Amino acid sequence: MFSSITMAWRWTWKSWRLFSLLLRSSKRHLFYGFQYCSKLFPAPHACRSVRRCAMQENKPWQEIRTDVRSLYADHLGHALDLLHESLADGDPQLGSAKALHSQRCAISAIMHGFSSLEAVLNFMAYRMFTLDDAAEFIPLTKRNFFVQSIIKRWTNLKITEKCNTILSVSGPSLLPNGVHSKLSEVNNLRNWIVHGTCYHSTLLVAPSSESHVLYEVVDEEPGESWMRWSQKFPLCRFNQPLALNVSDAQTAIRVIVEVLLILSKGTGFKWFYTTCMPHLTACGLFGELECNLDAILGIEKTEPINSADAKSR
Repeated sequence: MFSSITMAWRWTWKSWRLFSLLLRSSKRHLFYGFQYCSKLFPAPHACRSVRRCAMQENKPWQEIRTDVRSLYADHLGHALDLLHESLADGDPQLGSAKALHSQRCAISAIMHGFSSLEAVLNFMAYRMFTLDDAAEFIPLTKRNFFVQSIIKRWTNLKITEKCNTILSVSGPSLLPNGVHSKLSEVNNLRNWIVHGTCYHSTLLVAPSSESHVLYEVVDEEPGESWMRWSQKFPLCRFNQPLALNVSDAQTAIRVIVEVLLILSKGTGFKWFYTTCMPHLTACGLFGELECNLDAILGIEKTEPINSADAKSR
């Protein structure tokens, strides 16, 4: 019996000795493990103290979100900057560097203005017909066969058809006839610029005072090919491509901004953009508010109008 008690005591002593060794060797790991678990499952009062500390220190907050991005604001802001840059050259002498710069700014303003409208329509179509978690999304059950067929041909539609599609699914409205016709003319001019359509003209030339220049153009009269093509612009009356000026750019961008305001009023979308001329300015277009287009286009005589209700003019 005594030997049994001795044996049991020895086993107990050895077990306690082994446990003590394991405890000492893993003390550091147990400590860090406790810290890790505390971070994973903090006590309620600890959470409050952490929040209070962060609020006291006024640390900037960060979060990850997914958003739909578009270049419409960059195109629109750049178009208006180019327009004002062209205006800043004043009325330069024909053939001077300032005249050439003003003309190029005007042409680029037309291109970027039209690109902004295209980007806006694609942005709206994506949110309305593709992005199913967007507030503006229209489910398939609420689209008729006509709308579905147009959506499938979206990339091949004319810009006027895209505008009317967006407006028709948002409410019983379309582009006013006058705006629709002028937008078609802007579209034709854009195609002339981008695709480099050729035409004939008659030039009056004279010897140049510069040794490296063969002659100077004194006057130019468009040929019959241009006269036929110019019939495409009865409302906007755009000049021939090589004679486009800031007035043509103002006409084109006026039509584009009017369409943006009509789209805003008909759908509830709001458009924001930033200009750099004459200084950095954040701007917005809201269909429900009055918009002074003359001020936007840099025209001195201003007359506030509600362009969202643009009539045939």
